[in-house]
Amino acid sequence: MSASHPYYEWLHYPAQPTIYPLAGDLNANGKDSTGTYNTGTAEFTFGRKTVRFGQLNDKPIIGDWDGDGYDEIGLFRPSASMFYLVTRNWADLPPDVGAADKDIPFCYPEDIPIAGDWDGDGDDDIGGYYPGTFYLYLLNLGSSTATSYRDVPFGQAGDIPLIGDWDNDGDDDVAVCRKYDQHNNPTYYFDLDLTGGQHELGPYEYGNNDDIPIAGRWNAGSGDKIGVYRPSTEEFILNYDIPQNNPFCTAEYAVYHAGVPDPEGILNPLRELRDDNLKAEYVDRYYDYSPELTMVVTRDPALAYEAARLLTKYLLMIEQQVTGTGKVELITGRDGKDEEGSFFGRPSKGNVKLITGRDVEEVVSFTDGLKRSVLNSRSEIGATRSQEIIKFMDKFKGQINASEGKTFSEALQGSIYCEDKQIPDPDG
Repeated sequence: MSASHPYYEWLHYPAQPTIYPLAGDLNANGKDSTGTYNTGTAEFTFGRKTVRFGQLNDKPIIGDWDGDGYDEIGLFRPSASMFYLVTRNWADLPPDVGAADKDIPFCYPEDIPIAGDWDGDGDDDIGGYYPGTFYLYLLNLGSSTATSYRDVPFGQAGDIPLIGDWDNDGDDDVAVCRKYDQHNNPTYYFDLDLTGGQHELGPYEYGNNDDIPIAGRWNAGSGDKIGVYRPSTEEFILNYDIPQNNPFCTAEYAVYHAGVPDPEGILNPLRELRDDNLKAEYVDRYYDYSPELTMVVTRDPALAYEAARLLTKYLLMIEQQVTGTGKVELITGRDGKDEEGSFFGRPSKGNVKLITGRDVEEVVSFTDGLKRSVLNSRSEIGATRSQEIIKFMDKFKGQINASEGKTFSEALQGSIYCEDKQIPDPDG
């Protein structure tokens, strides 16, 4: 696997000597180590070893060019539109590497060079990133050529490209790091299948705006994760959790971001509800829209906290009415009256609580706030996609408005989301 290579500094200071962070499996031990390339001295450094290779302002890349399990060094020289690759292993390189082992012509001198195993055949290939598109090429060492493999529309102007096997399936995928402004943390978006368009994983916020992003396989056997190089301290900071190899869930983000005690205690009943009672078509659409919904929630922390509050508030109702595992007891204040905001003590059928007008109002209010945030971000989400999400949320609002005066089981069974099967009644 070829680790990703950050090019933020290249875009802004191409004439100045700069330290570029790198990552690669130079020892064939299944995990990547970090290193640097100094364009002022044309030196690669990993651990205690430094070698000279290239010219001033060449752009470094790392990849397993010959499929032997060892990552090797390489360069891209924009002035010549040429990749210069070294197929000798790092341990065998002398202090002065000398000439490249393979010179590969490339027709896009303005592209940011990238490398990765696009087709999963065990050796790394080359390519370029031009704002908004990854241009992927398959490498043929025997003929010292590269042929076009796929163009992947992903990202936008100003994004920093990243390459990695995010889902650990044997072939590399693409990602971008987006730096909005000085008031927001860098945000990462991941594509899993080289089809581009909407991201499958993310958004994830990580690092500082002065950091330079990298990616690599920090643990043997795992998928690739992100990290950063912090120029101010000259240190690498590796993240072992981003990206997660499961579809991102807005509810999950909200619960964890809000710092709710025992977040899995809230999420697990929701997952059981999802798996046992909800139609797959609506579940799939929710996860399809979750990247955009999560993006707007990350920008408005009040939405995340309100989502977590509502999920916490109605958790016991879900457990009691749907799974039959919850045990509801009346929660009272010091004076013996119901706690403000509690959903207990409301009108009921027997001891099964009903959904009140106040319940409906607060959920609808949250949904309207989420809709406004989606509309405010439509330039990034896209007009058509934004309208799809708004329509999805409007349907949800309609189902919530129709639930007043019903038990949770009645509301769910009568909704468009419910599978055609009986929901267990805890009082039955």
